[in-house]
Amino acid sequence: MKTSLQRIAWLLVFLFILDGSFTPPLFVEAQAEIQGAYIYTDSSTYFPGEQVSFHGRDFAPWVSVAVGLWMGESFISPIAQIEANETGTFDSSFSLSQELSTGLYSLRANSQMGSAETTFALAPLSPGILVVTFQMQGASLPINYTASFLLTFFASGTSSAFATTTITCYSHSPTSLAGSFSLTSAATGLYDLQLKEDRALSALQTGVVVVTGTTTVDFNEQRVGDANGDDVVNILDFALLKASFSKTTGQAGFDPRADFNGNRIVNATDFVLLKTNFGKWGPL
Repeated sequence: MKTSLQRIAWLLVFLFILDGSFTPPLFVEAQAEIQGAYIYTDSSTYFPGEQVSFHGRDFAPWVSVAVGLWMGESFISPIAQIEANETGTFDSSFSLSQELSTGLYSLRANSQMGSAETTFALAPLSPGILVVTFQMQGASLPINYTASFLLTFFASGTSSAFATTTITCYSHSPTSLAGSFSLTSAATGLYDLQLKEDRALSALQTGVVVVTGTTTVDFNEQRVGDANGDDVVNILDFALLKASFSKTTGQAGFDPRADFNGNRIVNATDFVLLKTNFGKWGPL
């Protein structure tokens, strides 16, 4: 009699599984873990071009998670396809496009066994004042030559340049080897900035936060010797210096690109500067 009742009980369990009205205990436990999964960002507010770091926790081990960017119910773009580790966690990052509109955005992480979502605000860029300071290697007082700079803005942590500005400084302070220039309408945000003077190797400053007020960035000494402007000091630059050696401003054959210290003559001092940086390349 007992055996017959056991058979009937197992038959009922089997029928419940077929019609979906019964859930095995193991599945219930797994589903509870997925429902507890969450995703979060390091900040609640970002600016266009800024790097967003995000983290997933309490997902199923080794599950594949698709992360996308949404604004309300509008899908903006895929962010990453990530596999959680053995503890059900993952960490990643992406850069916000400069083309995004300001507003409230969400990151949605979807897997076959569950999903999670977090929100953040994209704040508008406001103009600020960016002051760039520098010093030309080998320069001596008084400094009275023209220095032309190319300043490039990169989305922080990337090689994506989205803005360049050319600045010409016609003179420096007669009492200081330090030079500077200002941009009065720089967009606020997080950037990597690269500075390149015509005769110097480019210099890079990473993680620069431009604020609504005044932001000062010191690029320190600009290392010269790049006469042809290809961001490396090599035999090609030496050839230009050699062709202009001992010549002064206004004299036939004088090439100002080889006048590294700006004293309006190409001589042994310029050769020593080139030799010091020979074989180096930018950005430094």
